[in-house]
Amino acid sequence: MAGSEVAQILEIKEQTVKTRLHRGRLMLRKALSEVLLSRPASTPEHSRGACLDLLRLKQDALDKGVNFPLPDSELCVRCRALFDTLNLAHDVCVRMNTGDLPPKLAALLEERYA
Repeated sequence: MAGSEVAQILEIKEQTVKTRLHRGRLMLRKALSEVLLSRPASTPEHSRGACLDLLRLKQDALDKGVNFPLPDSELCVRCRALFDTLNLAHDVCVRMNTGDLPPKLAALLEERYA
């Protein structure tokens, strides 16, 4: 379902839908990162502004349900790692909708957010 359809159904602005979706993905990403193995972040190869611009583009692509326009080879290691966690959160959202989550993960998320 498109953001415009959700906005119309909920009688809110489309930008509000995007904001809530973004915050929800970040909350899910945080919950997943607490149970996944972590490693120290590498030094970014681009400026902070460039990485933030790429993050905005990634979020827009996720919101629109389209592929990110740049190949992984164009991203610095740090952006690639961040995008991997965003992709994981997105995949979990999709799988939650279809009931296709691993039972252990489903129980963890239900316990935390029920």
